Amino acid sequence: MKKSFVPLILLFVLVQPLFAQKDNMGWEKWQYLLGEWKGEGNGQPGQGSGHSPFKQSWAGMFWSAKVTLSFQPTEPNRLLSTKI
Repeated sequence: MKKSFVPLILLFVLVQPLFAQKDNMGWEKWQYLLGEWKGEGNGQPGQGSGHSPFKQSWAGMFWSAKVTLSFQPTEPNRLLSTKI
């Protein structure tokens, strides 16, 4: 029974580097998007602003963004802007 584990362990040791994480995750061409992004706009029906920080997380494997939008209340969206 112990002899059957030796080839299995050997197979795991030899195959594991094929599935190891690489330092290059393919994000190089998207690096310019990292950082703080702010924007403002106005028009019909009103004006608003937004803020989006983009950062790498989980050892560079994922990107995260927290988008915050704010706008001045207008008659069509007054119910959306009231505090409960």
